Amino acid sequence: MKKWFLSFLILAFTGSASASMFVQDSLNLRKTPWSFTGFSIASLEPDQLSDGGGRLQSYNYASINYRLSMRDRVSLRLPFNYNTAGYDRFNGECVQNQEWAVGDPIIGYTNYNLVLLPGEIDTFWNGRIYLPVSNTSQDQGRILRARNRFIFSRMLTQKLEIAYRDTFNYYHQAKTTYVGKHADDQCNLVDNDNPSNTKKYDWEQLVALWYSLGKNFGISWQGGMRTEMRNASNTIETSRQAFGRLREISAFMGPAIRFSVSDDINMILTYYDVAEFSGYREDRQDLLSDLGTFKSKNTEISLLTFFRF
Repeated sequence: MKKWFLSFLILAFTGSASASMFVQDSLNLRKTPWSFTGFSIASLEPDQLSDGGGRLQSYNYASINYRLSMRDRVSLRLPFNYNTAGYDRFNGECVQNQEWAVGDPIIGYTNYNLVLLPGEIDTFWNGRIYLPVSNTSQDQGRILRARNRFIFSRMLTQKLEIAYRDTFNYYHQAKTTYVGKHADDQCNLVDNDNPSNTKKYDWEQLVALWYSLGKNFGISWQGGMRTEMRNASNTIETSRQAFGRLREISAFMGPAIRFSVSDDINMILTYYDVAEFSGYREDRQDLLSDLGTFKSKNTEISLLTFFRF
C-alpha cells in the first residue's frame, strides 16, 4: 500500500502547549470556559495527478468545548467529509464525483494531566463516543463506536523527551457484514461482488523520541504497530475470510520534524516506512524485515498543521 498523504489539521485549541509533543491541542485558558474550534485533515495521492488530477479527500469537524477545570474539558464535535472530483487508487481509471457527507457526532472528554506516575511520567487521556447517525454507520449496522487514547511522556533531559501513545477504537455492530460499493469497468457505481466484514476494533501503539533544537523546532524518531480486527460471518464466507484477512497488522517507523511558524501555528512533518506483514491481500505480503528499507511503495509522508486563536 503505497500512500503519500498531505494533511492539514486546522483550527485546534487556544491556550498553552502541552508538555508532550504528541499532544498538539491545548486547553483554553481564557476567562470564558467556552471555546469554539475546528479541525480538518486533507489527503492527496500524488501518483494520481499524472492521470489528470488526483482526488483531495478530507475529514473535518466543528467543535464546541467547555472547560471543566484547569486540566480537563468536554466537547461536542460535528464532523463531515468533503472530497473533490478526481482519481483515486481504489477506483482505478474512474473519475469520482465531488461529494460530501455528514459523519457521526462525537462526544469527547480530555484530561491534560490525568495523573503523575512514578518517575515523573505525565499522562494525557482522551475518550470519545461516536453517535452512529451517519449513512455509513447506518449501512454497517453500527450501534456504538468508542475511542480511548492515552499518552505517557517523560522528559529525560531538558531537551530530550520520550513518549508512548496508545489508541484503541472499539466498534459494536448489529451485523457482521455489509455490502459496499465500487466503480465497475464502465465507471458505474455498483454493489461489491462480495460483502465486506464490519470492523471489531483497531489498535495503534506508537513510541517516539523527541529532541528539542529550540523553542520552535524539534526532531523525532518514531515507530509503532497498527492492528485492525474485523467480525467473522457465520452465514457468508466473505473474500476477506477466505484469504484469512480478518486481522490485519502493520508496523511503521520513521523520522518527524516539529516546527512553529508563530505562537499560534505549528506543524509536524512525518515520513514513515510501513510494512504490512499480516492479513493483507495476497499481493501485498511484506516481511517484518522489510521495515526500515523505505521502499517507495511502502512510504507515507504527512504534514500536520495546527492553528490556535
